[in-house]
Amino acid sequence: TELATLRAKNRYLRRRREEAEEALGSGGIEMRAMAAKVAAQDTELATLRAAAAKVTETQVAQRDVLESVQRTNRSLQRRQEEMEEMVEMRVMAAKVEAKDVTVAALELAVALRAELKESSMAAAAAETKAAAEVRGLMDERDSILAQHSALAAT
Repeated sequence: TELATLRAKNRYLRRRREEAEEALGSGGIEMRAMAAKVAAQDTELATLRAAAAKVTETQVAQRDVLESVQRTNRSLQRRQEEMEEMVEMRVMAAKVEAKDVTVAALELAVALRAELKESSMAAAAAETKAAAEVRGLMDERDSILAQHSALAAT
């Protein structure tokens, strides 16, 4: 916007200069006055050109800053994506580890159940054996009592 204003003013000053040059052709005092106006306009034109150069310089600096900010944003975005990938990988590793622990716990439970079953079977066998021994001892006792009763009756 500032640059457009400066350009418009530059066009205006050129027209005035051309008018002044035409007026110089008629000579005299008018010519001197016009020459002074032209000199003033040339000075103003130089000032406008310097201002336009400054505006251009400012625009270049702003563009450089914008490019730097965009590069920084891209870099930050890449870093964020890398961090998200790292977190995702850690989550997956934790899930795998949790599944490994679950599998190990299940294997242990199966082994304990098998041991318990074996122990139960051994206990049942021992109980059956003990019951058989008890029956044998009771039969022997009954036999001894029967012999004792028979001896006492005689």
